[in-house]
Amino acid sequence: MSFLTVLQENLTGWFNLERWFGVTASFEDGFVTGIAVFLACMLLIWLVYRCFGRSVRCKGLSVAGENGDLFITLTAVEEFVRRIMYEFEEASLRNIGMRTHKQLLVLDVEVGVVPGTDLVPLRDVLQRRIIADASQKLGLDRPVRVNIRVRSMEANQDKIAKETRKAGYDRSSSSPPYTEEPDQQP
Repeated sequence: MSFLTVLQENLTGWFNLERWFGVTASFEDGFVTGIAVFLACMLLIWLVYRCFGRSVRCKGLSVAGENGDLFITLTAVEEFVRRIMYEFEEASLRNIGMRTHKQLLVLDVEVGVVPGTDLVPLRDVLQRRIIADASQKLGLDRPVRVNIRVRSMEANQDKIAKETRKAGYDRSSSSPPYTEEPDQQP
């Protein structure tokens, strides 16, 4: 006996369905068929959702190169964004997430801001800066989307300045970008 037949028999006995519906052999066939069709529909919906509907969280990104690939982890991307955030006195990085949706790389950046900060200009500057630096310094050749989420407006400006000093970042002079050393020939 199959599991569904046993289940149907138990339900019939417990709820006395024979008396209410006049259960016959055709009802048993229809019940099992109905369950099978329902499960097949749920599987189909899940497959469509899995293939087309949602983005995939990733633990890093791969940048193709001539002699091999470069894999940049989520932790490295978080440090990259954190260094950009050090330039802004009114905001601090809280969390970062990374996901892909087809060919688009999506960075979800959560920030805490000081009360009274103009959010729209801050969002615009942050998005442009992260996208420009990601394509230039990380070598990303695919489109990047940066979603800024304000997690709290209780950030303490003194605490942000302390974190910046602790990291050794000087707002007055930003560090020069990495320059390749010339090849030394013997």
